[in-house]
Amino acid sequence: DPTAAGNAGARHQRRALTLPVTGPALVTFWQRSALPLEASLVTFIAGDRAAQIDGSAEWTQTTVVVPDGEQMLRWELIANDAVLAAGHAAWLDDVEILPSSGTVEDALEAELLSWSRDGVAVFQSAASSADGDDAVVLIGDSGNVTPAWVEALIEGPGTFHYQARGTQRNGIGTDVVAQLTFDGIQIGGDSIGQDWAIHELIVPPDDHTLRIAVTRHSELWLDQFSFTPSHDATVAEALDAPGRVFKEGPEAAGGGKWVALGDFTASDGRDDMLMLNAYPFANRTADIRTEVIGPARVSFDYRGNLHVVLGDRPDAQRLFLFSRDGWSTHHLIVPEGMHQIGWIVVGNSVRSSLDALVITPL
Repeated sequence: DPTAAGNAGARHQRRALTLPVTGPALVTFWQRSALPLEASLVTFIAGDRAAQIDGSAEWTQTTVVVPDGEQMLRWELIANDAVLAAGHAAWLDDVEILPSSGTVEDALEAELLSWSRDGVAVFQSAASSADGDDAVVLIGDSGNVTPAWVEALIEGPGTFHYQARGTQRNGIGTDVVAQLTFDGIQIGGDSIGQDWAIHELIVPPDDHTLRIAVTRHSELWLDQFSFTPSHDATVAEALDAPGRVFKEGPEAAGGGKWVALGDFTASDGRDDMLMLNAYPFANRTADIRTEVIGPARVSFDYRGNLHVVLGDRPDAQRLFLFSRDGWSTHHLIVPEGMHQIGWIVVGNSVRSSLDALVITPL
């Protein structure tokens, strides 16, 4: 609405407009600027930098999240090293405030065990959700002390999926790190970008408590929790090697084991693959082995990180494989004679998986 837009003029080096807002809430507004390249129109919430446009920008709609409580929203024109002159200005228009509403369970399409009472809000907004309906946002506090989190009880084995996007305040990096805690043990984090994307976590057998948390000037949006149970499968079926005998290797420790899963993300496009259950404890080691008569070519698909060992002696040949993004294929030549080949993973390798084992005599 150009006829009613608020104008932050440029006579002074700094000019600000403030608005008290009761959170949690979404504040949506339009902004544009006609400024030198070095100058900015910055949006602050409770002292944190939440949004910014620099130099000259056309009308842009922006949405920011206001945390719980009485907060002060401030738009400030900051010159930085620029010299502001007549005609330099920034405009605001159509400021709308959407309070939090709905339940966490409904927004995530899941029955949750619990969630933090501070820093979690639900917004019924098509523009802010992955499903066009509603979504949950975890609002990390400014002091990096109190995490915002949601927690779910999941009965494995199977695959847990969730949609997420993140926003960093104060310009600290680009991606947000979602902290993943499994049965009370932190197993690492997922890097969450600014656009909605599907994230996956493989869940081993039995009941487990999964917590997703965020801290430190971050906003983590979550939507569409889902869990796909695994069907029963043997190790040979999971590796597409019917009739082959597998056994636990000598380096297995702490309850770590490979688990056969029915998983639609298997590399061969079929139902079965083998995944690692070496987490959540760092002292768990999974080791599975089979015997191969050489000369032969051994091929398999893998993801995550693992060691491949050829032979059962302490000084046996050992390879380290690592595939960060998706599945990779490895080929191994087995020399003449009977040899043992093993796949070993130590510790928190929550996505290490095997599939499509092929052994070809030479």
